[in-house]
Amino acid sequence: MKSFLKLSVLLLITSLLFYSCGEDSPTNPEEKEVPVLGSKSIGSEGGTISIDNFELQVPTGAFQNNSEIKISKSIEANLFSTNNVSDFFVIDGIPAEFDEPIKIKIKYSGILKDSSFIAIGENCFVSSLNNEAKSFRLLSARDSAGYLIAQIPPTVGNGLEKSNSNYSIEADDLSFNLGAIAGYASYKSRGNHFLINFPSSVLTQAYDLADYLETAYNQFQSIGFSYSRRTKWPVEVTVKVLENSVYGYSYNSTWGDNYGYMEFNVNKMGDAEELKVTAGHEFFHLVQSLYDPRNRFSKSKFQSPHLWLDEASSVWSEAFFSGSGSSYVSPIFASNAYEILNGAKTAGSDAQSYGYGSASLIKYLTKNYDNSSLVDVYEKIYNGESAFNALGDVLPISVDMSWHPYLRSLFSFELYKGDGFQPSSLMATAKLKSQNFTIKTAADSVKSFKSSLPDLSATIFSIKNEFEKLNNNAKLEFTCKDWNFQLFKVNGSESKFLASGRDTLVLSNFKKIADEGYQIAVVLYNNDFDSPYNNTKSYEMEIKVKAAKTIQFIYFAIAYTGNFTWTTPEETTYS
Repeated sequence: MKSFLKLSVLLLITSLLFYSCGEDSPTNPEEKEVPVLGSKSIGSEGGTISIDNFELQVPTGAFQNNSEIKISKSIEANLFSTNNVSDFFVIDGIPAEFDEPIKIKIKYSGILKDSSFIAIGENCFVSSLNNEAKSFRLLSARDSAGYLIAQIPPTVGNGLEKSNSNYSIEADDLSFNLGAIAGYASYKSRGNHFLINFPSSVLTQAYDLADYLETAYNQFQSIGFSYSRRTKWPVEVTVKVLENSVYGYSYNSTWGDNYGYMEFNVNKMGDAEELKVTAGHEFFHLVQSLYDPRNRFSKSKFQSPHLWLDEASSVWSEAFFSGSGSSYVSPIFASNAYEILNGAKTAGSDAQSYGYGSASLIKYLTKNYDNSSLVDVYEKIYNGESAFNALGDVLPISVDMSWHPYLRSLFSFELYKGDGFQPSSLMATAKLKSQNFTIKTAADSVKSFKSSLPDLSATIFSIKNEFEKLNNNAKLEFTCKDWNFQLFKVNGSESKFLASGRDTLVLSNFKKIADEGYQIAVVLYNNDFDSPYNNTKSYEMEIKVKAAKTIQFIYFAIAYTGNFTWTTPEETTYS
């Protein structure tokens, strides 16, 4: 997965544990020309391709039309580390739809230990990477005279033709990596929903992983998510070497919803707490895919139009599986929390980062309208709604009307507050945007900021007093014509909402607030909400320091006779 060099990373130093959505780019080798070891045109009559140590058999009736099948050796080495017992081969040209199982024979070397499999790898889109990666399922294999033999299941009947979406794409020919492995064991979870295939060296941890996944299964079911669109269980789970920073991934398979599967890093199996969170996060992606209306090929190969919502929901769900409960703050959210300020258009251009930051929006939704409201959103997506429209249909007030109370909750730190996401980050964000106003002398009386904001976005200004002689009655006047904004008083540990308004707001007790150790944060927001969210709106925010005028009295003595009366104005300031 791509590294997160985002705004809030610059705000703080935090040790990010990249579970589920691992932060390294996948190791995808550069495309290189490799010699074809064997090829053949195979049609409905079937056929066989045999080369040294490898054989592929296509039965009669498997293919509807002629396909040029090519066999080459994989350039990727040690895909299963010391568990490899053969070379890995690449099959190109398999049609996206075939009706009968394809038989594979691979010659192995050495002695087979524990259980043996043929690993089949396909390039699949990974939500947690926002990219394709090669992933592996294990096919049950039998030993026959020095060969492991397995069957690739047919793809026909797994829903390529079914789609409720305009985003589905016609399937291309398929390509697979295949190789023999040994020294693995298998364990089916107690609820029979997960089949864990793992190196025998991590037996105990594999049992634990099965329990974590069953917990996730029960959790999402209890919220109201349905698994009825998947009719084949258990989910296959492969434990193998992954990138160092990655805990696990989930994948949508070319074979469809019934074949969605998961991988976990064998080198992270001992990290129980992070593995629990990863299991929940990644299994939720498989659940979400059951509500994706696209066909199986599109789901396995391309980003969904609602990827941002998938990531936001999965990050939100991590709290169910952490030891911190409701106080949990995902490090992935913390490093992307302010992405939400960049506007709804970012949901398409940088869906992953925007989604991580939008976990707070999902928490706002579920906190105020129950967890089942998220199920309602996904049901509407399955029926063809866009993510934002689905949210708008479920919220009792529209998304644009919800923007104000959501931002108030977010920046009062009522939704999340913890490591990596503290009130001080508000002021740091304003400073990084060069939208800070520090009052150091009497001359610092006004400052203006000009820019623009896209649909469904916000920006932050900060005001800090460092002028000791500031008048005790000094006020702050904020003016931004035709704009809505909110005021907060902020210190290192808290952020308190003060007021909100439109066009002009006056903060009358600024000096007192500043003397108590607070700064002022201003959240200016654009809640316009017109798909495809490409509009922008210009603003000019003017911040003035206004001190009340005083009357200087001259003391003098005067002799008089008779009666003398005077009146003291109630609002007179004496100094």
